[in-house]
Amino acid sequence: MTREQSAFFEQFYQEHFTKLVGYAYRFLHNWEDAKVVTQEAFLVGVEKIDKFEGSESQIAWIKNVIKKKASNMNRTRALRETVVVPLETLTTPPGACDSHESEDVEALLDHCAALLKPEEYALFIEAIWKRKPYPQLSREWGITEHACRKRVQRAIRKLNDNWDKENL
Repeated sequence: MTREQSAFFEQFYQEHFTKLVGYAYRFLHNWEDAKVVTQEAFLVGVEKIDKFEGSESQIAWIKNVIKKKASNMNRTRALRETVVVPLETLTTPPGACDSHESEDVEALLDHCAALLKPEEYALFIEAIWKRKPYPQLSREWGITEHACRKRVQRAIRKLNDNWDKENL
């Protein structure tokens, strides 16, 4: 990236970032996710600076990237919600519910741990139970965001397949 491109991009970022977060929010209905998606879109802009700069409308170009990234995030959310267990159960930490529910949650997690490899289970818990964002998970696990998403999807698929077999 040349100095001129860098200066242009920095000015564009300063002028439009806040508005673009609002644009992303319309798709995601979550401010933190909107910020993450907008930042990711700007990273794509940096990676593809020539295409970005060469487009007729940079704002339309970056909005298109935001829309696609928001769609991917929403798809991932939908996938998370198809997990075999009710999501409310997974998002309720032990001790936050009555002892009967807490025992059910622990039994459910033990069952998940038995079906998944230790590494799969650990990542599944981080992504689903703790709801850590994929950029953070990728940094912590030393793998790409895409790899994190795929591993969680595979774990969910494995749990769903097992659920289908047990309940036929």
